[in-house]
Amino acid sequence: MAAARGRRGRRGLRQDGDVTGRSIALFLAAALAEIGGAYLVWIGLRENKSALVCLAGVATITYARR
Repeated sequence: MAAARGRRGRRGLRQDGDVTGRSIALFLAAALAEIGGAYLVWIGLRENKSALVCLAGVATITYARR
């Protein structure tokens, strides 16, 4: 029985692939959100844009780090 627990069927490998794909997609989405948020803060400070631009950038960075 111990050997049976160590083996995975096709379904187990597919679920692992789904989890890996989802993890990669979430990592890329978080990376883009963080870069976008930092860009908004940079533009807000550099171009003397409204404080709302900086706040939107901070909110994006904060949400991306959740």
